[in-house]
Amino acid sequence: MAPDRAFSGGHDRLAERSVVIAIVALLAVITGISIWAQHATSGGTRSATAHVRALQAAETSASEFAAATTNPAKRRAVSRARARLAVLTPTASTRAADQALATERRALALPAGGAAARVQRQAATGVDASLQRLGASERSAAAGALDSLRRAHHRAWIFTLAAFPSGLLLLALLLLLLRMLRRRERAGADAKLAHLEKAAVTDPLTGLRNRRTFDDDLARALAKGRVCLVMLDLDGLKQTNERLGHAVGDERIRAVSAAVRAADRMATGYRLGGDEFAAILFGCGADAGHRFAHRVQDAMRVQHGGDGPSVAVGVAVGAQGGSAGDLMRRADTALLAAKRMTSQIRVHSPELDLASLAPVVGGRRQDDLAVALAAAVDAKDGDGYDHSRSVADLAGDIGELVGLSLEQVELVRTAGLLHDVGYLDVDDAIFAKDEPTTDAEWDEIASHAERGARLLARCGFGEIAEWVRLHHERIDGGGYPDGLAGDTIPLEARILHVADAYEAMTRGRSYQPRMTGDAALAELERLAGTQFDARCVAALRRTTARTQAA
Repeated sequence: MAPDRAFSGGHDRLAERSVVIAIVALLAVITGISIWAQHATSGGTRSATAHVRALQAAETSASEFAAATTNPAKRRAVSRARARLAVLTPTASTRAADQALATERRALALPAGGAAARVQRQAATGVDASLQRLGASERSAAAGALDSLRRAHHRAWIFTLAAFPSGLLLLALLLLLLRMLRRRERAGADAKLAHLEKAAVTDPLTGLRNRRTFDDDLARALAKGRVCLVMLDLDGLKQTNERLGHAVGDERIRAVSAAVRAADRMATGYRLGGDEFAAILFGCGADAGHRFAHRVQDAMRVQHGGDGPSVAVGVAVGAQGGSAGDLMRRADTALLAAKRMTSQIRVHSPELDLASLAPVVGGRRQDDLAVALAAAVDAKDGDGYDHSRSVADLAGDIGELVGLSLEQVELVRTAGLLHDVGYLDVDDAIFAKDEPTTDAEWDEIASHAERGARLLARCGFGEIAEWVRLHHERIDGGGYPDGLAGDTIPLEARILHVADAYEAMTRGRSYQPRMTGDAALAELERLAGTQFDARCVAALRRTTARTQAA
């Protein structure tokens, strides 16, 4: 855990404990206020009760003494009065009343006579006076005690009334604070978990996804649709680390990762380890991969200038449901080839794998190779259209109508599949650019016929290689590469020329708008005898009419 996160977590736990302590203290304060209020009222109650009892004793004693008419009755009244005063809290009034009662008791004990009667009357008068003073005193004290009790009760009620709602409010606030702290702690734990999850799938140096996620992501992408895989290699990283230090090497690695991100925001970039990178372009073809590679290289040049590190790029396209392992192998093969090229960008084609294929003439293996080469050409074209297969079908149909044998028709079909195979050896940048083609670039494009023938010859395709080499020759001798004319051009090459031109016109190109089938046939017939073989054009007319009728 990072120090700031550790501090934050510890701070939250300390704050939570503080809230709990505050809640306990608040409850203790509320309880103390309640106890104080009870104590305050209970003291006043005891005092008021004592004064009321003293008042009752004085009044009762005065009534009994006044009702006594005989000496025995008076003596009994005096005894009961003194007993009542004995249980009261001693005060000046109670002591004075007790002394008066004692005097009365002694007076009542004197023998009858004139002097005794006078003493008894004086004593009785003192008892009445002392009891009245006691009653008046205790009545006043009781009233004062009751008033104090009311005031104390009022104060206690106010304190209690204020303490409990305030305490409940503070308790609610503290509980809310405690909940917020717990929620914050949970959020911190979730953030930590998210950080750990991100760290598990992210390269720490570049922020790109790491190799652990690459294989699964690639397999999932292929399960959903077409995928263009771009493999990148930073040249000279080891030498950079040795000469300039690992800090410079890390800087260049981060520069590549930044270039990968900037090249296509929708692409997912990966650092596979060391100087190896990759990008997955979902739903894209080889042209998108080629443009992505150029943007990466342009970004590197902008950052470092002409002396900056170079990046080799290999591009391969996988169809939906294809093998992730096979796509990676093809992208790696293209990457190895790119390292030997000046542009250092290479789109995979079966040609790159030919070193592992023995030249085989005929048989299933040659058929598979022809299909693979045709698929590579169409993938390089980038729009997903099966141009090679369409030319093969047209060439086969024309071959049947001009009288070729069944064996020759199948060879012409194969030649139709392979007629543009030379494009595999043409610089990919020419196909990726949006500007008009220069004369030099047009010459390189025109060389595809010869390049394709050399490639097919090495693969053992025999006469098919020659037909592919000559399929752009014209009847009037104005074609390429040899300028042949008329019947010196093999019939099969003339068939390929017509089928290729018709398919190109009805498909449309960036430099040529798409034409209807009838318009394309009319154009071929206009050029029959000069550019195209008239018999092949007529056969094409018949085969398209037959197809429309069917």
